[in-house]
Amino acid sequence: MAHDVQLRYRDHVAEVTAHPDPPKEGLAQAEILVHYNFDPNYCKVGEWRVRDLHGKTGNETIVTLAKIIERLGIDTAEDLVASTDGNAGRVAYYLLRWAIEHPEAIWRVS
Repeated sequence: MAHDVQLRYRDHVAEVTAHPDPPKEGLAQAEILVHYNFDPNYCKVGEWRVRDLHGKTGNETIVTLAKIIERLGIDTAEDLVASTDGNAGRVAYYLLRWAIEHPEAIWRVS
């Protein structure tokens, strides 16, 4: 089970230069599945959960995402869906990159 996270403008998903699964050509869409099992890792940083992104602008989330990365790190495990601080931090890294690239876009989490 996972949260479907998108950074979008009114009528389309934002296009981004950084993505964990980049296309062979062109830009990727700012959309990622964030596994529910990462929520306990994120809660180590002020009881934050992925759903807290919903409805906020990229700009409104930059500071929080940076704090998450600082606290959890970005060193991933071999199993990328394992509930480790580094795996959760690596996802936050991509979310932060997208927020910086599209500060006026709005997060949608379902």
